[in-house]
Amino acid sequence: MIIAKRLSDCISQQFKDVLSDSESGSPNPIIGAVKILDIKAWPKNRSELHTFGDSELSLVLSHFEKVLVGKVDCTEVSSEWLCLKLYVADNL
Repeated sequence: MIIAKRLSDCISQQFKDVLSDSESGSPNPIIGAVKILDIKAWPKNRSELHTFGDSELSLVLSHFEKVLVGKVDCTEVSSEWLCLKLYVADNL
C-alpha cells in the first residue's frame, strides 16, 4: 500500500499543472479536452465528426505549445486530426 501511495503522490506532483487550475484550484479544462481520445464517444454522423474535437484540440495544443515547439508542426495538426477522424470512421 505504501508503494501505491508513493506512486500516486509522484504522478499527482508530475501532472499538478494539468490536474488543477493554479489560480482557482478547480479542474483544469485540459482534462475535459482529452475526451477526444475516446473514439467510442465520437459522433457517428459524418458532418458532426468533421468539427468534433476541434476546439478541444486547439486547447490541448495551446496548453502544450512550449513542449511541442520544434517537435510538432502545429499548423498541420488540424488537417491531420480530420484525416484521423475520417480514417477511424471508415475503418474501425
